[in-house]
Amino acid sequence: MSDDLIKKTGKMKMDMNEYKLNNSINTGGTYRFSEVKLKPIELILAFGKSEHTDNYKVSGEYFFEHIESGTPITLYDWKYTTLYESDGVKPSDFWKLDEEVIFNIGSKNSYVFGFEDWIKQEIKNRLDIMNGEEK
Repeated sequence: MSDDLIKKTGKMKMDMNEYKLNNSINTGGTYRFSEVKLKPIELILAFGKSEHTDNYKVSGEYFFEHIESGTPITLYDWKYTTLYESDGVKPSDFWKLDEEVIFNIGSKNSYVFGFEDWIKQEIKNRLDIMNGEEK
């Protein structure tokens, strides 16, 4: 995004490596802005088991924070499991899946730029380290 475009739109330019997991960030008022395909088992391996669920439409949700702006980012499954649809996948089976599924990305504003790329790269980096491979 050019500096001129940032001035005109008021949107911030975000670098890719500016997010961190933050399970205590206030996510009130966040809503869906985007989506990304990820493997549930890789999310657990990279970030641990999700600490958040609504036990209805969402079986697991991760909270991230944009380091520079403090903007909360949520990453969650949506109506994918038997919590919502009886013919869905059990939550315990969903989080074992080694195939890509769609996860929603939420925020309080549109500052999710680059999160899709960041989360994929961060998962890869963490899994590489777990497997004894360097970046």
